[in-house]
Amino acid sequence: MVELGIRLVIALVTAVAAYFLPELDFNSVAGTAGIFTVGSLIAFALEKYEKRNSGVAGFIAVFDAMFIASVLANAGQLERYGFLVLAPMLWATGRFGSDAASMAPLVAATVMVSSNYFQNDGFTMPILLHTLGILVLGLLTNQKRVVLRETQVPVTVEKNNYIEIYDEEKDAVTKASIASLRQHVNDLEKNGRRDRVAMRVYTFAQQSSDG
Repeated sequence: MVELGIRLVIALVTAVAAYFLPELDFNSVAGTAGIFTVGSLIAFALEKYEKRNSGVAGFIAVFDAMFIASVLANAGQLERYGFLVLAPMLWATGRFGSDAASMAPLVAATVMVSSNYFQNDGFTMPILLHTLGILVLGLLTNQKRVVLRETQVPVTVEKNNYIEIYDEEKDAVTKASIASLRQHVNDLEKNGRRDRVAMRVYTFAQQSSDG
């Protein structure tokens, strides 16, 4: 949204400047500003719907460079400030990862085309220097991108037989302890019943002797 606002302000300022500055062709500059506005809205919509990838951003950068070059040529300042067409290319490279080497020839062409179409000056030395500088800078800023890919590696888990044997022995010991405890309880119950019977017999014998 911020980028769209900046673009609309640039288009408005360009149209107003063309209206008040006599050296500018108002119809030509205003029409260029209108086309730039439409392109800015399209760029905003593409980014909103996540369609503005590196390739699309590169084409938008060339479109912006054409707008800058045409306005400068119309104002007669292309030979002096032609390097400004680099701004959209560097922006697309830095933000969207666009290929600067692919954009550089097209961006350089905007300077040459604008010089011939709007100024009719041909390929002057300053224009050729701007063009050469754009091409060289495009190659220098073409950095290799490192792509990280996730790879699934199968992991084999071996059974730990020692742990399994240990668990079985522990389970067997536990079962044996429970069985021993049950046997001890049964023995206590049997001894208790035997003692109770003996006590009853003894009590009965005492009562008989007293009688």
